[in-house]
Parts: sequence; structure tokens; C-alpha cells
Amino acid sequence: MLRDKQLVRRILRGDVQAGEKLVDEHYPRLYRFLLYLSREPETACELVQRTFDRAWHGLPEYRGEASLSTWLHRIAWREFLRYQRESCRDLPLDSLPFLPENRSAPLMEGLVLEGALAQLSDPLRITFLMVAVQQLSIKETALALEAPEGTIKSRLNAAREQLRTLLAENPPVTPPRTKGPFLRMESRKNV
Repeated sequence: MLRDKQLVRRILRGDVQAGEKLVDEHYPRLYRFLLYLSREPETACELVQRTFDRAWHGLPEYRGEASLSTWLHRIAWREFLRYQRESCRDLPLDSLPFLPENRSAPLMEGLVLEGALAQLSDPLRITFLMVAVQQLSIKETALALEAPEGTIKSRLNAAREQLRTLLAENPPVTPPRTKGPFLRMESRKNV
């Protein structure tokens, strides 16, 4: 955290390279996090920009009680909530992307997991994403979400249990194996 405080001090003194370092270090994780939440690349980009804008204006108040990563995730989470309130919209089913018939197994597994995550309540989904995907610690997640660590642990366990149940009910569909040319040749020999 000392490193974070030093970086913030450099930024506040006008060090452009320190500002670039902050963005370069944290942009990819924040983008991934907001993309998981919004499911729209353009929205995720916009929300990351809003996050950095708010962070930039809030740097003088950064106390260093949490890491910069945790602090930025807290801001990103708030920006996502603000975006949800502003947009208050649901996507119709026909706006979902078309899936070709010959799906690959990894794509299907990802879609099944994404669908299961979408069925979790917001508190469970966000907690799971922060810990399992963003790899924040329980303590960092608690700071970012402004919730007690025990609540975060409870939500994480509940999210994992619900995901296990949902994934057991809807396992990924693997495309059927088709006979290759060698199998057909062997079957001709027997005729």
C-alpha cells in the first residue's frame, strides 16, 4: 500500500507517467470486471472511463486504507450501479447473439457458466466475480463492496453452491461425435 500511496502522490504532483502507470496497470482488470457485469463491450469501456474519471477527481481523498485496485473496484462497482439505475432496461431475448449450430465445447461451457452467473442475485454474482474472476481477496472484496468479511464469505459460499446446482442441472452440451473417414473406410472393408 505504500507503493500505492507513493504513486498517488506522484500523480497529484502532476507526474504524467505515474498517471499512465495507474491506468495501464488497472484498466484491463476493470474492463474485464465491468464487461462481466454489463455484458456489453461498449458499456464496459464507458464505465471504465467513468471509473477513472471519478478516481482522478477522488485521488486527493485516497487515504491508502485499501489498495488502489480495491479502491478502483469499489468505484467501478458504484459506476455500474449508477449505470443500471440510469438505463433501467432489460434486453429482449431476440437481442442475444446468434449461435451457430456447430458450437465448440469451450464456447458452450463459457455460455453455460455465463448463463448460470446471470441467474445469481446481484450481491452473489458480484462477490463471486470479484473473488473468483478478479482474484481480489475476501478482505479487498469486503472493502470494495463496503460489507463485512463474514458477509462476503457467506455470499461467496452461497454463489458457489448455487452455481454448482445450476451447472449440474444444465451441463454444457457437447456436440455429437461424427464418424471420421477412417471409421467409414473400416466399415466398407467389412461389407
